Amino acid sequence: MFTPLILSVVLSLKRNPIPYLIALATAANVGSVATIVGNPQNMIIGIFSKISFIEFAFKLTPIALFGLAIIWIVIVLIYKSEFRNDKLSTKIEEDYKVFRPLLIKSSIVLIIMLLTFNLGFPIALSAVGGASLLLITRRIKPERVYIELDWSLLVFFSGLFIITHTLNEFLFQNIFSLIRV
Repeated sequence: MFTPLILSVVLSLKRNPIPYLIALATAANVGSVATIVGNPQNMIIGIFSKISFIEFAFKLTPIALFGLAIIWIVIVLIYKSEFRNDKLSTKIEEDYKVFRPLLIKSSIVLIIMLLTFNLGFPIALSAVGGASLLLITRRIKPERVYIELDWSLLVFFSGLFIITHTLNEFLFQNIFSLIRV
């Protein structure tokens, strides 16, 4: 989601986009460790362990921050010339528009969703509820949204969730049958 923004800014500043894109990809991966909703594995762990959203974040945020620091150090060491103390030669164009109603609506839904996470509602239900609220209050025709979707990525993640669920069921059934014996 941030790739076009990073490319736009970095290329307008006549900088090498590679270290910034590597930083984005690795930071998204490492940063996802910090919350239950960060990645599918965390969600499975959070749901089955019954650990709260806050407790999970409290325990894993330091690990995510440590990982992000390592990423920063490695990228700065590998791309030393990119991160010199030279002043930027070009200004970033301020040709952007903030659509305030969407920003406000999305912020309200995010706050509600975080509250439901912290009040103990099921995480999956809270996330689906937040997404549903955004979908039913939309002002853009669905066809415009569907054109932008990466369908192969959605199929990939659907398959990932199906395999994870199946594996989870298989493991639990076998583990419990071994325990009973």
